[in-house]
Amino acid sequence: MATFSSEHVTVEDSEFDSSITKTSTTFSLSLKPGTKAVEFAAFQWKQKNVEPSDAKALVILCHGYAEYVTDAYGRLASVLAAENLLVIAHDHLGHGRTKGFTQAQTKFDFETDYVGPILAHIKHYTGGDLAGKPVFLVGHSLGGLMSVLTAAKEPEMFKGVVLVSPAVVLDPEFATPFMVFVANCLGSALPWLPLQKITLVSCPYPNIDVLLFLTSSLQDYVTRDKEAIEKMAHDKLRYHGGAKAKNCKAILVAIKAAEEARANFHVPILVQQAEKDKLIIAAGVKDFTHGFASADKQYKEYPDAYHNLVMEPSPTRECFTEDLKKWILERI
Repeated sequence: MATFSSEHVTVEDSEFDSSITKTSTTFSLSLKPGTKAVEFAAFQWKQKNVEPSDAKALVILCHGYAEYVTDAYGRLASVLAAENLLVIAHDHLGHGRTKGFTQAQTKFDFETDYVGPILAHIKHYTGGDLAGKPVFLVGHSLGGLMSVLTAAKEPEMFKGVVLVSPAVVLDPEFATPFMVFVANCLGSALPWLPLQKITLVSCPYPNIDVLLFLTSSLQDYVTRDKEAIEKMAHDKLRYHGGAKAKNCKAILVAIKAAEEARANFHVPILVQQAEKDKLIIAAGVKDFTHGFASADKQYKEYPDAYHNLVMEPSPTRECFTEDLKKWILERI
């Protein structure tokens, strides 16, 4: 059970909408019986002067690999909160302001370290002020993979799931059969070995790593917003190193589990995919979406968009946000 702090609480206006209140706090959660609790950085957005119990629904946002709940997610949360949706999010284990292992470390269990905290965070609300309210799960990239496994674990909890460029099908240019084989082998033998590194700024020489060469800047992979790229490059809360073999192996196992979960996945689902995503191949995500058993499933692709739709420039970002908001409101 998640225990929320009554001391480390900050309440302020959302920087994107003064009618929205943003609350920053922490919650503690023991990931395994008998282990020391981890302190997670947690956030909530709601309309001012509106009690949480009066919200139409609960929405939880799940960020992707190596990032955290940044201002970009705050902007999305503020738009949703303006519709009287109570929006929550937390920095995943080892990401941003949450303590625990870092992406540079090598031992983690996908379900215990990621899925468990998401469910605990939700149950803190549904076991209190938001009991009986619809719950929606929105996950980007690796957060999308987390979302599939979370909803598959407790499907009765969710009214709908939204996957945003989900990390369920990797681009074969990067995830070749050889790379998959290497990740599986080295994930056990040499878990610390870096398999991939994405540069945040252009440099005169290629970034040389052990098994993969990526010579382009982050602009080619995450967003077309150059200002956002520059900000990320100097963001000390982001992880800038390479994905380790053990991490890659765990993600590959999770992807396989998500593939198998689709046959019994009946929760309504919306998949929003960037067309020019070079990390998660769009055609593969579209095929993956068809595999869900849900009678209510939609797939939408955003022309010319790069991987992180939450961070894309206008008008793509607004179009993506409006579609997400409309889909949720239609299912309350």
